[in-house]
Amino acid sequence: MSDLIHDKKLFARLYDDFKIKSKNSSKYWENYVKSIVNEIEVNGLKNFGKKFVITSGGFGDIPKLTPRPLARRVFKIPIIYKFLEKKFTYYLVNKIKNNFFNLLRNDKFELSDLLIHLGNKLNTKTKPFKLIRTVKVKNNLIPHSYTKGAINLDIILKVIDFYNLNISFEDLYAKNIMDIGGGIGSILHSFKEHNEMNKYNQDSKYYLIEQFPVSYLAYKNLLYFNDGDVSINSDNDKLNVITNTSIGSLNYLNISFFFNSASFQEMDINQIEEYISFIKTHASKKSYLACFLYPSNKQLSSDKKVVRVMNNHFELLGWDKNYYDKYQGAIQGILYLYKVK
Repeated sequence: MSDLIHDKKLFARLYDDFKIKSKNSSKYWENYVKSIVNEIEVNGLKNFGKKFVITSGGFGDIPKLTPRPLARRVFKIPIIYKFLEKKFTYYLVNKIKNNFFNLLRNDKFELSDLLIHLGNKLNTKTKPFKLIRTVKVKNNLIPHSYTKGAINLDIILKVIDFYNLNISFEDLYAKNIMDIGGGIGSILHSFKEHNEMNKYNQDSKYYLIEQFPVSYLAYKNLLYFNDGDVSINSDNDKLNVITNTSIGSLNYLNISFFFNSASFQEMDINQIEEYISFIKTHASKKSYLACFLYPSNKQLSSDKKVVRVMNNHFELLGWDKNYYDKYQGAIQGILYLYKVK
């Protein structure tokens, strides 16, 4: 197995940036960062693809072992029921791996070609990491998290069609695109590959991610920017990594499409407002925002608070639920499409 390189200096810089601004972080993210930092400081990235607590777990590439009440009532002995819970979880993971793409392709999913393209490109990079949660696309394997990018794009297509909006992907990709809170980079990479497949003209490209990505699956080179680095050069072969401590120092980014999946709802209101100000500052003359939110009644991760705040600032063009959540492997939630300018 090819191990990910744990760049201790890069990690330290990112963590130092977080600590500088941690007083403004939500309780949700404080707890989340703490659990990840504890794991990385002890084991580096050697449990990537194996352990849920590492960043890849939260973004879909490793399953979470869910307690099974019936098994616990019947067997009572922890070593037995935990073994059975793990076996059942891995049974489901293997079922999703072999069936998920075919279920999508046989439904009303419009971007099967994108997943096939990603499979051809990522297969040889996915296998050495031996990720537990993958999806078989024909004879290739892709990390499960990559299906999220394709599904989100598919939902955007459906919103545009259902509401008869005068928007195309060419409009979304006209200038630069940004994934706010991009996790391990898989959704952004899916967007990038879809754009290149369709050969839309662009002025330039900046691919920005707030959170430290372990996305060597997709990119060989990473550039990290902190508060002292205010200029970002466009480079198709590099992924620009930016922490939120830098957003006040950046030059105008001319962004035509912003995307966020779930992390807005895991922020406090003041943090969301800060990002809204950032979006307004860096939006191109014609700009859009898509938010995918999972249903949650918890105060620390409410989807409703995000919708209320966004509706106060931007024009809601339309929304649609994840139609594919009827299949194991798809995430339940709703995508909202907004016009920024």
